Amino acid sequence: MGGGNDKLMVRSGSRIEGLVDGGEGINGAYLDDHAGGTFNGASRMNLWVAKGEWALTGPITNSTMNQVYSGATLINQSSISGKTTVERGAIYSGGTADQLDVAGTLRMGPATRIDKDLIMRAGSTLAFTAGADGTVSVGNTANLGGATLSIQVPDEHHLPSRPVRLLNAERIEGQFANVTSNLKNLIPVLTYKSHDVFVTFKPKEPTPA
Repeated sequence: MGGGNDKLMVRSGSRIEGLVDGGEGINGAYLDDHAGGTFNGASRMNLWVAKGEWALTGPITNSTMNQVYSGATLINQSSISGKTTVERGAIYSGGTADQLDVAGTLRMGPATRIDKDLIMRAGSTLAFTAGADGTVSVGNTANLGGATLSIQVPDEHHLPSRPVRLLNAERIEGQFANVTSNLKNLIPVLTYKSHDVFVTFKPKEPTPA
């Protein structure tokens, strides 16, 4: 693209041939369609997800300020350089990001990695589906910031008795402010370690007659 500040508008069903390179300046790929779609990555362009549910299928390289806006969803199936901000009301899942700053929802997905720092803002949500999601891996600091941990369990009868590792990081700061779940007969118990957060599912105490 040109030497100035360029914006690439991407709609549902768009077909882009070849490598997208923003060149010099502050450039952005703007995913702006309620119908959503896929985007195969770009170089020297920030990723701005404005509307709809989008899957990123190729890397975003040499970017600095990526954003998922309120009401939008980004399913990362590749990697994103620089900082990615997830607004309140927005959803992010999967893939690898350099740095993630979450005010909305982080779905753990089958594999989510943050190479540097993860910041969970107060009021944000870390969403975990038992049996489907793996551990969130953070290369540096994970700041839980008073976020809510939301646990969904498809089948209470097939939960492991051992602790399940939710998060692994070089350093963990803070704790979850709230834990919500759809469990009926079990309760989730969190254990915080220097580098890990685990959840164990334990039977509820019987209610006295």
